[in-house]
Amino acid sequence: YDDDLRESDAHIQSFWRVLGSFSNANRQRFLRFVWARSRLPGTKAEFSQRFKIQAPVGEGPRESPDEYLPKAATCFFALSLPRYSSDEVMREKLLYACTECLAMDGDFRLTDSEHTGWDNLPGVTQHGHTGAAAMLSARAGGLSIQTT
Repeated sequence: YDDDLRESDAHIQSFWRVLGSFSNANRQRFLRFVWARSRLPGTKAEFSQRFKIQAPVGEGPRESPDEYLPKAATCFFALSLPRYSSDEVMREKLLYACTECLAMDGDFRLTDSEHTGWDNLPGVTQHGHTGAAAMLSARAGGLSIQTT
């Protein structure tokens, strides 16, 4: 956990309850969202990094957590998790992020309507592909992609 989070925090306990209630298919989707992999390594020794839950950055997710989705940094196996008000909200936001935020890999194809404005960005090709690692931040009404 991040320095300012504890296993005993209500939203951390909620996270583990909700994740434990997921079907195997949704657990795979969760792994894909936070780590860009659909399976865990076979043994503890094969883990290259430890999973980390972080506090969200910015006033929005801290002041109105139920309005925000979690943010994943796949290259760091990290999840920025707002302090959701209930297990139901936690479940809704995690499932949405895991099923709708599919462009977590560095290479993705934008639709024509999403392509506007990307042409002049460094590292983005004519078709909206980027070789940079992508970190997704999904907010209740939309999705933003930050390249690192």
